[in-house]
Amino acid sequence: MRRFTLLSLVILVLFSLVACSTALQVTEVDKWLSAKAESTAPSISVTGEWQDSVYADNTFLGWGAGKFEQSGSTVTGNLGQYIIKGMVSGNKLYLVLLTGGSVYYTATLEMKNDNKELYGNYYYPKDKEQTEPYLMSLKRIN
Repeated sequence: MRRFTLLSLVILVLFSLVACSTALQVTEVDKWLSAKAESTAPSISVTGEWQDSVYADNTFLGWGAGKFEQSGSTVTGNLGQYIIKGMVSGNKLYLVLLTGGSVYYTATLEMKNDNKELYGNYYYPKDKEQTEPYLMSLKRIN
């Protein structure tokens, strides 16, 4: 029984190490954003206040509200409990949402409706290639 428990623990640790090594790490954020955004000049400005357009009044279910600051193609700020780093390329915004020193999500959003809404998808950090999307939409509130 003791041998089985030890073997199970070793397998669990090895599986955890493999899973962690495939997820986007904080040290890879800038390189990942640059690769996603390529070198297309920004055609939009996302500077301002934003909030989840589906769950605007419920931060438990939604993203909450936040403030983005854009300088050239670089975006910084916060959204709900997350610190964001991002890049704008054309009319698209590529985001990394961080908390507690870890990457929690990435997102690819496109500006719509006269620069008032961002629509797109968010992804878990293990999905570096962004192949398993979940819907995300934000609306400008200022």
